[in-house]
Amino acid sequence: MYEITGQKIDPLKLQMRETFVSPYSGVTLTVVGGSFGMVDEEDVLNGTAERIEVRASADGRHFHRGVWHDGVESDESVWVEVFEYDSIKRPVCVFHGCVDSVSRKVTQTG
Repeated sequence: MYEITGQKIDPLKLQMRETFVSPYSGVTLTVVGGSFGMVDEEDVLNGTAERIEVRASADGRHFHRGVWHDGVESDESVWVEVFEYDSIKRPVCVFHGCVDSVSRKVTQTG
């Protein structure tokens, strides 16, 4: 769990469109996607399935993880992060970087 302004926040437990401050970058991010792995569809629909990955972006729009932008970039890039649990169920940032604001593809990663 992350200690942020006195609250313990687990990004993988947040709902779609919820915002939080990243402990890695200090940027306010919005949950824009996630993966559940092998779970029953009913659990996902009922909200009881546990996510194994959460994608979050600074502008609240989806992005293409693992797809590199090619060609000329737009004038603006957007900070993004991806969270997963480690082996002892702590949320960790497994990917962070920037995406092109138009193509939504990765331009820089750290």
